[in-house]
Amino acid sequence: MWAAGKGSDDVIQTMLNLKLDIDINMTDKYGGTALHASALSGHVSTVQLLLKHEAQIDATDVMKHTPLFRACEMGHKEVIQALIKGGARVDLVDQDGHSPLHWAALGGNPDVCQILIENKINPNVQDYAGRTPLQCAAYGGYINCMVVLLENNADPNIQDKQGRTALHWLCNNGYLDAVKLLLGFGAFPNHMENNEERYTPLDYALLGGHHEVIQFMLEHNALSIAAIQDIAAIKIQTVYKGYKVRKTFQDRKNLLMKHEQLRKDAAAK
Repeated sequence: MWAAGKGSDDVIQTMLNLKLDIDINMTDKYGGTALHASALSGHVSTVQLLLKHEAQIDATDVMKHTPLFRACEMGHKEVIQALIKGGARVDLVDQDGHSPLHWAALGGNPDVCQILIENKINPNVQDYAGRTPLQCAAYGGYINCMVVLLENNADPNIQDKQGRTALHWLCNNGYLDAVKLLLGFGAFPNHMENNEERYTPLDYALLGGHHEVIQFMLEHNALSIAAIQDIAAIKIQTVYKGYKVRKTFQDRKNLLMKHEQLRKDAAAK
């Protein structure tokens, strides 16, 4: 494992040539193998050497991370390509439901995102909290990752289980250019959370004091939860008033019709 983490191919090959009693898939206390170590460190020749000697390509550690997960997190493109070529599964998820694409987005690695999407990972895959890779990229303000995901049909309006969208995270952290990008790809500015506060993206910008983001959002019809509640109250009042007017008119009409009928009956008698 030490040799693999350092990319010391000669040391590994010497140990294998000496036919020492070595289990190439032995794990440390966290479940990591030599292949995990080389993938994390970005040593593609070491990864290839270990795979040649039957290292388990999809071995999982205690976090349910395979070597591919570690390479995606760190952005090691050549290692990722070597692992995928060697048969690594891209459809696995870790203990939180994160896919390799989530980890590539969290690490701010647009090229890795593109490689994974080209290998059939759904750009709208959601983890157990309902978050997408786009939301992960938005959390870190990784605009290049966001561009790759959006150009590959990532949906900017998916809400996680708390009701938050990628726009919530961008407004929370004040990433103005990324906010512009997301709105340009059709993000709805007024999604509300599912909790008691029901905050919108604009509320997050207001709480963070991100004045440029606030101004831009207001220019694009963004509303705070207080404004939405006021509008709802006005509409409810308007609907109620309209109902009362219609009901009064109908009652008067019915009364007039009744009087007219009584007049006709009296005249007939």
